[in-house]
Amino acid sequence: MQLFSPWADSLLRGGVACVVLGVGGGFAALFAGERSPFITQANEAPMQPVKFDHRHHVGDDAIPCLYCHDGATKGRFAGVPDVATCMGCHNQIWTNSPELAPVRAAAADNRPIVWQRVTNLPDHVFFNHGVHVTHGVACAHCHGDVGAMGQVHPTEPLTMKFCVDCHKERGATIDCSSCHR
Repeated sequence: MQLFSPWADSLLRGGVACVVLGVGGGFAALFAGERSPFITQANEAPMQPVKFDHRHHVGDDAIPCLYCHDGATKGRFAGVPDVATCMGCHNQIWTNSPELAPVRAAAADNRPIVWQRVTNLPDHVFFNHGVHVTHGVACAHCHGDVGAMGQVHPTEPLTMKFCVDCHKERGATIDCSSCHR
């Protein structure tokens, strides 16, 4: 003797299938969303305290990345130039530009300019710029063509897949402990 009709069994099976597919689809949407430009903020430039046009400094003046971001050869952070580095040129050129008023004020007050980070990695990821720069990874590989940007913005999602693919292409280690602490 059958407890439920064939129609009820079909309804139950259909309901279970919908729940399983819904949960699976929800997880898939979360993983896809995590890598979306909306979450990674790719192509979104944070507001900076000074209007700094990399197109001019990198493109027109051919200032290399490492001149301003000299920490990139030494350690974990590329860093931003101190006010003295900026004023090394701007004591002589664009001395009265209103756009440089915050730089001149910071120099006069002997205080740093507080720039907003453009690229952020999760806290559990250990990344060392020095290792990558000394092994020939170009800044543009991760940061895009900064010399073509008016305002710098993330161009790559910098997901684990992005990093692992790069390591595989270059024959670098893919041992988890090399990047995760």
